[in-house]
This record gives sequence, structure tokens and C-alpha cells, in this order.
Amino acid sequence: APLRAARLAADELRNPVLGLWVTELEVEQAYFGGDWDRALALGEGGVERAAALNQRPLEVRILVWTAMCYFGRGDHERGRTLVERACRAAGLGEDGVVRPDDVHATIPAYIGRTALALAEGKFEAAVEVGLKGLELADRVGYRIWKVHRLMPLVAEAYIELRRADDVAEISSQLRKEGERMEHPLALAYADAGDAMAAWRAGRIEEAAERLRAAAEGLEAIGIVPEAARVRREIAARLIELDRREEALAELRRVHEVFGRLGATPELEKTRAQFRQLDARPPSRVVAGGAAELTGRESQIASLVAGRRSNKAVAKALGISARTVTTHLSNIYRKLEIGSRGELVDMVREGRLGLDPAD
Repeated sequence: APLRAARLAADELRNPVLGLWVTELEVEQAYFGGDWDRALALGEGGVERAAALNQRPLEVRILVWTAMCYFGRGDHERGRTLVERACRAAGLGEDGVVRPDDVHATIPAYIGRTALALAEGKFEAAVEVGLKGLELADRVGYRIWKVHRLMPLVAEAYIELRRADDVAEISSQLRKEGERMEHPLALAYADAGDAMAAWRAGRIEEAAERLRAAAEGLEAIGIVPEAARVRREIAARLIELDRREEALAELRRVHEVFGRLGATPELEKTRAQFRQLDARPPSRVVAGGAAELTGRESQIASLVAGRRSNKAVAKALGISARTVTTHLSNIYRKLEIGSRGELVDMVREGRLGLDPAD
């Protein structure tokens, strides 16, 4: 409700900068709420508006939050392009030298660079960059940046590196900050970190219970992707405990979420867990097929079937050609097709229940 009110106020005031502030929040809300198609469409459009209005910190943040969706979907190349652009805009060079008055841009740029290293499997680099970002956040007193993104990313890198003591230290810091700020996200992340430390110590039952607490904490505040990732880890612990049916129930739940998000890397890990249990993974196709298209995506599909170019579609809908391209990528993924021609055929053959636009 507050975000809707802010959007209405920005629209009524016709204030483009206020509108951009709202867009940044909308991108994050859509990412955490599990609507990555919307997050990408908002992000791609918001980045260009921020650049046009010379709103550099907002441009950097929207670039990084949008890149997170691409990393989640395994599109590292596109995510890297956005992060590199964010780092250039923030003035963050490879040496990490920044100016104190740039923290609103540079700390998010550090977040993006850490996430990029993680996505590419460069875990030592992720730790190195993430710690630099944390040092800057501590120096300028921006604790919210630490608990919101940086510390969880560094903890994830430590987990991949099997550095249990460092995971425990990060979890302790997250819990301390979460309790001090009454921040439920930090506390949920702390539960997840404690669970992984318990698992490394061989306390598998405890790990499963702590993971469940973390997942429920994340779900309570609408953090969909991270909750699903935690539930996949719950399934892994249940497999170790020979609780097959409980593990399968968790896996079916997270498979649906990752399939809807298009989170290919996590989806593949989930399907591997099904096979580990000698169980057939669910279909990759999102239930509903074409019915999963949003209203905007349906409009674009109809216009494309009417032989309109991306530029013509953009003009007809009052959006940018870049946003049209993003929507088309989402349409192709949802329908499991690979080309514009296949989309045109599906519409013209009546398989989507849409009519080609005149």
C-alpha cells in the first residue's frame, strides 16, 4: 500500500525523479516477491530514465537490482553488462578506490560486483570484493546495506568455500544487527547461516530445523526466491536423514517456484535432487503455458504476430524498444520457443488464444 501511494503521488506530481525512486523500490519488490518478469521490465526502463535525468546513484542501484534477476536466471553475460555499467557510473575501478560522497552508488556497485563473482563461481573474488564493500559500509555507517545484500552474499561465498568459522562469524554479525534494528530479513539470513554451520559440524537434524525457521521467516516477509533456495537446502538435509517423502514434498514446492521464476541454475540443482531420490522431476513447462503471459506480454505477442517491428511495437505501447526486447525474451522463455517466427506461428495458429494485431 505505501508503495502504491508513492507511485500515485509521483504520477500526480509528474515528478520524474520521484518516479525513479519509486521505480527502484518497485524493482526490488518485484525481485523479492518473485515477479522477475516485472522486475526486468521496470529495471530496463528505469535505467534509461535515470541516465537521461543524470540521476547517477539511482542509475547504479537500478542496474544492480536488475542484474540480480539475470544472475538468478543464469544469464551471466547480460548481468555482467549491467554490473560493469554500474561500476563505471559509480566510479568504482578495479582497484576499488572510491570517494566518500559516492557511497549511495559505490556500495551498491560493490554488491553487484560481489554478486557477479558469485554467479561466475569465483568465490574467493566474491569474498574479497564483498569485504571491501563491508569495510566501506562500516566506515560510513550504512549498516542497512550490509544486512540487506552484502553480508548474505559474502556468507554464501564462504559456504561455497567451506569456511565454516567465517560463516558462523557472518551469521553472528547478521543476528546482532538484525536484533538491534529489528530487521526480520537479517534474522532469517542469520538462521540460514547458523543452519549451514550446524550442517558442517554434522548436526543435520538441527540444520534442517534452523533452515525451516529461516525459510518461514523469509516467506513471512514475502522474500520468495531466497525462501525457495533455503527450502531446497532443507530437502538436501532431509535426504541425508532418509526422510524421502518429506524431501520430495519440499522439492516439488521449490521446483514450481524456480520454474515460474525461470531460475535455471536453481531449477537444475532441484531436478538433480529428484534424480538423487530416483524420482522423476516435474515437467519444466510452467503450468498454464500461454496463460502465464502477462497482459503486456499478450499485447506484444499480438503486435509481433501482426508483423510489427520492435520499434513499431514500442511506439504503439508507449514503451522503449529495449523494454519490448526484454518482454520478448520473457515470452520466449515462458513458451519454450527460440524465435520470433515461432511466436508468430503460435499466435496465427490460435495456440495462444490471441489474435494478430491489425
